[in-house]
Amino acid sequence: MVGVACLLVPAELGTGLLLALLRGGTLHAAGRQLASLAGSPDAIADAAAAATAAPEDASPFVSPFLYAAALLELVYNLISTAWKACLSPNVAGGLELQEELVAALEGSQVLEHAGRSLLLLRLHVKGTQLASDLLNEAAFAANSAHVRIVYLETAFLIHSADDGGGSGAGAGKPLAARIRAVASGRCAQHAALCLGLAVLCDADGGPAYGMPRELLAALPAVWEDSASDGSMSMEAARQLRGMVGMLGLMATAPPGRQAALALMLRVGWLAVASARELNRAEGDDGARGLAAGAPRRIVAAGDVFTVAFEALSHSRPFLPEPSGMRDGDRLRAAEAAGWWRLAAATVADVLPYALVDGDAVMLGRILDLPEGRLLVRCGALALPPEPPPRVAAALDGGLLRCLERLLRCAGREPQEQEAAMLRALGRLGSLWRYLAPLLAYGEPRQATALLATLRKLLRTVCLRGMMADWAHQHGGPQAFLQAVFGILNEAPLLDTADAAPGEGLSPASQQLLHLICCAACEWLPELARAVMSEAASEAPNIGVPSPVLKWLQLLAACCASQPGTTESSSPACEMRRGVAAVTGTGAAAEHGGEGEAPGGNVAAASDGGWRALLLEEVGAVALLDAALRLVPRLSGEGGDHWRPYLRRLVDSCCAVAAVHTWPGPPAADTNMGPDRPDGAADGAADGAAAATVGWGALEAEGDSAAAAEPAGSTAAAVGGTPARPPLPWRPELLREAAVQLQSHGECDAAAEAEQLAAYLERGGGGAFHAPRQERSPLASVLPPPDESRRLLPGRCANPLCANLEGDSEADLTLKACAGCGTVGYCCRPCQLAHWRAGHKEACGRARGGSGARGALG
Repeated sequence: MVGVACLLVPAELGTGLLLALLRGGTLHAAGRQLASLAGSPDAIADAAAAATAAPEDASPFVSPFLYAAALLELVYNLISTAWKACLSPNVAGGLELQEELVAALEGSQVLEHAGRSLLLLRLHVKGTQLASDLLNEAAFAANSAHVRIVYLETAFLIHSADDGGGSGAGAGKPLAARIRAVASGRCAQHAALCLGLAVLCDADGGPAYGMPRELLAALPAVWEDSASDGSMSMEAARQLRGMVGMLGLMATAPPGRQAALALMLRVGWLAVASARELNRAEGDDGARGLAAGAPRRIVAAGDVFTVAFEALSHSRPFLPEPSGMRDGDRLRAAEAAGWWRLAAATVADVLPYALVDGDAVMLGRILDLPEGRLLVRCGALALPPEPPPRVAAALDGGLLRCLERLLRCAGREPQEQEAAMLRALGRLGSLWRYLAPLLAYGEPRQATALLATLRKLLRTVCLRGMMADWAHQHGGPQAFLQAVFGILNEAPLLDTADAAPGEGLSPASQQLLHLICCAACEWLPELARAVMSEAASEAPNIGVPSPVLKWLQLLAACCASQPGTTESSSPACEMRRGVAAVTGTGAAAEHGGEGEAPGGNVAAASDGGWRALLLEEVGAVALLDAALRLVPRLSGEGGDHWRPYLRRLVDSCCAVAAVHTWPGPPAADTNMGPDRPDGAADGAADGAAAATVGWGALEAEGDSAAAAEPAGSTAAAVGGTPARPPLPWRPELLREAAVQLQSHGECDAAAEAEQLAAYLERGGGGAFHAPRQERSPLASVLPPPDESRRLLPGRCANPLCANLEGDSEADLTLKACAGCGTVGYCCRPCQLAHWRAGHKEACGRARGGSGARGALG
């Protein structure tokens, strides 16, 4: 007995002494004695009697009970101390110590014997405060050991992935499997379950799942340092963590998958309820006391994130795979959706209690959705009609709304944990592949709300920093920029060949296309404004981000490639390397720009808003002018780094020039019948005839038409609509880009730049004809802006609104203007800003010119 009492393990032990203890059979000897105690009713009875009869000041050497209590502490403390040394990077012989510890735990089965002894002693020993205190200390030591065994298994797995070719390469994974098997024993699991369940039942008042009342009453649930305001102690929280962690290591032992999952989710919801109660108390200026309906005991602020996170991380492997049976899959889908609801609630309520950025990073990794990423990698335009079970569960559990809330919180407080969590999601891989399946299968209103939130976020960032960071590092100072640039960069790469042959696009793929169009409508004007802003123009080497250039090409292609184009139509939009070349009038006729009106007259139909988006909202001409002005600076930097960017810049200029120089649809004419003036009719007829001219004829006529017009003149448009002003681009900048491209072997792109420069030098008269290029497959299936924008939620009338209050744009409540009643605002500051920006006059006109007094009421 004296030897055991003297071997109470100190907090710090050298590796040599630890190895000596393990190799000397300390755990084996302790295991044998605990097995003898736990397996003998007489021994338990003697220990109980000794504990009951022992005086308060009894020596720790006079009874079997006190000896057993000290032995339990020795076992659990030795495990905890060895764990710390095993994982310390500064300890020599760490791998050897890990091997010895795992071997000792396997050979001695001490976790089994200690778990059984601890529960039997708690159940049978009643009496003195000394007995209770010693068993509480043993229980606390057990909780610490359970938590650290879980950490040790996780560390072994991490080290197995990071070992590479080092001396420990390949050792981590087998060690993890061995320690998991040791911790999955029936008695070790039962001890951890009972200790944690006692705290859980005390905190939330829930069921004990058949645990004997006598044992539940005997186990410690409230520690001495528990706060009087209802917060549980660190030791009690560690009992919950020990239970959750040990259940997470379980293989096939009871209570089984469903029961283990339910228990871990219950712990997670206790942490969420605790965080909500802490938030309520903080909102009440520090007022304490539990509200009605709150848990009887809450997890303290310092432990609440760890408890919630460990409940989520250990329970996720218990989410079942589909079985193929309808009723079973319905139950499994409900379990998975429940897990995602807990995850969303943890992000919303518990994340603010994360202690370091690393906590947010770990939570971000849990929210990854590999099944969705794989689905998009196999083809975003070949999505099945129904989502995979795990994607469906994530959507049912509120992941889409959770992500939007994260974005809004990160926009309001860029330095808080939400931004760190978004960065963690971005580091896991392409955010486009993460978001695409959620957008495709999610509720349309919630999906478009996320896009609208991203638009507002683009208005809140430092424009100079945003654009400079993208130009230099292809990243963003704010985490959400990864989502914006990721979608803009990868969405144009979609290939319609992904779709199943002979079949139309699935509803999910169609919805994704609508949302891609919405993203372009929402984000491109904001990014263009950033490039053109004074702050951004002062930053060195900013230019137009490559994803935006890519979208200028795609928008130019969409101006001519509308759905319903027939194969026999003239090639209005051609593409090579994603470069669009629109042939003007032929394109308009091919895609509905010109058609036969009732009565035999030709009229122009709307192009769905593509042209207005490209030339007016995005301002592509001015945007490319700003980009071209940086060509000399790029030339000065030299190297091959800017070659792809220059090629894309030239391709974008050619595509936009083709759209800009060909006239848009004529304005609606009230004289569309036989009485319309002959000139207008002739003009329309000429336009219709031009629409039938083949590609070769158009190319042959292009130079002669340009030569026949005075330099700088404005060409007459089809149907009497005036053409746009000449392009403002400087030809010498295009020629300098051509020289750079030629020097790097980009002969085709250099020739395109020379052709456009020659066109500009001639004064830009007539339409610009880009070289023949390949057709854009995506442009023919992308729905037009006028159609896609109908999905967007109602928005504040203030065009510069950046209000990020609330959890979602879908919840936005607009208050109608008190004056005209035709527009709505999300908040008073937006109404005031719009009033000063010009709505005052518009409001007065809408009310019949009676003045604007009181409109702000």
